[in-house]
Formats: sequence, C-alpha cells, structure tokens
Amino acid sequence: MLIFANINKNIFAILSYRVQKPRKVFLFLLIDILLSDFVWLTFLSSSCFF
Repeated sequence: MLIFANINKNIFAILSYRVQKPRKVFLFLLIDILLSDFVWLTFLSSSCFF
C-alpha cells in the first residue's frame, strides 16, 4: 500500500512537471496524500477488527 502511494506521488510529480501549475498540483498532491493515508488507516482498522 505504501509502495502504491509512492508510485502515485511519482505520477503526480511527473504531471506537475508537465502542467507547471503549482497551486493545482499542490492540491492534487495534498488530496493524493490524504486519500492514501485514509485508505491505509481504514485498511489497518478493518484488519484489526477482523
């Protein structure tokens, strides 16, 4: 899961380099980091319950 998140961040970094719009890219990165952390936390909590 963490490796997948890192791959996502690399893809967003490549996109940000091509788009060259810092604010939108920052928002995309922030959303990506929040989503990956949320998925990771829900995965951990669900595994703890089961």
